Amino acid sequence: MIYDMAGNIAYRTNTFEMYPAMFVATGGIDTAKGYGSQPLATIQVGIDKAANLGLNEVRIHEGAYDITSPIILADNIDLRGGFYNGFNQYDQWGGYRATIKGNNVAHILSGDGVDNINIKSINITKGGQTANNGEGGGVWLDNCQQIEFSYCSISTNKAKDGGGIYAFNSSVRL
Repeated sequence: MIYDMAGNIAYRTNTFEMYPAMFVATGGIDTAKGYGSQPLATIQVGIDKAANLGLNEVRIHEGAYDITSPIILADNIDLRGGFYNGFNQYDQWGGYRATIKGNNVAHILSGDGVDNINIKSINITKGGQTANNGEGGGVWLDNCQQIEFSYCSISTNKAKDGGGIYAFNSSVRL
């Protein structure tokens, strides 16, 4: 017999693997399970699935990710680039960053009232529509707390206010 820590009899049932994060790669498929060996294709689907499963991280393999609409951030779900070699290796310093290209969408990353998010080893580029319009071509945050960017590059974004980052009533650490 098997006993748990309280001395109760425990029975074995079906086993399953729990992964620490959702995985995204340029060669992924959004209908995949999102494991390291079956990655998703888009970061937004990774965030959504992580939220549904109660996970707190989306791991993004090196490569370029072109988006056609803003990526909507979610509470307590970190975005972590820098993975390479099939997610077997990690380099936070920038040699293997994931690059998110906005292709002139209004914002690349968007957060409205979300908290406690770390964004690491990601290039955020080509967001915003024109230099005369809008706010936050790269990152748009409103009412967000404890948002941290580390080892990121935020460049070649445009907006009237905050071409790289626009943070209204938000706490951001760079």
